[in-house]
Amino acid sequence: MTRVTDLIMAIVLAVCSFLSPVKGDFMTLLLLFCGNFFIGLLTALVVERGNFEFKKAWRCVVEAMVFFGLVAFVFAVGHYKNAEEMALECVSFITYSVFYFYTVNIIKNLRKFGRQNTPYTKCMNALYSLLTVEFVKKLPFLAKYAKDDDSDTDPTNTND
Repeated sequence: MTRVTDLIMAIVLAVCSFLSPVKGDFMTLLLLFCGNFFIGLLTALVVERGNFEFKKAWRCVVEAMVFFGLVAFVFAVGHYKNAEEMALECVSFITYSVFYFYTVNIIKNLRKFGRQNTPYTKCMNALYSLLTVEFVKKLPFLAKYAKDDDSDTDPTNTND
């Protein structure tokens, strides 16, 4: 039995050694997924007065594993194609993309904790608006441009 344990440990250490160039990306993703999980759990339990749902928790774990697998796969392909620098750039792009979308989700959940018209809520609303580019909708000339642009591309528009 100890030989099997030793073999498993050797394989795990070899994989960790191989993936050491993307260790920072893995740690960033781990922190991000843990933060998202706990903020989502607190939001569900405290704000929405719900119960712990194993289905949602499992989905969060599966999503994290998919991204970890994707990062490992992209790095491995780049490494074996002798394009490790390009692989690291791709991994970095994936990490920043995940960071953006999960940060928006965390901010969306944190917005629910504050009371209306408090500095906390205003700050969270401003961060959320900035991250989701919602502030563009509040600029009159851009909102008008977006509205005019939509009517130009609508095939059912008969205002010609």
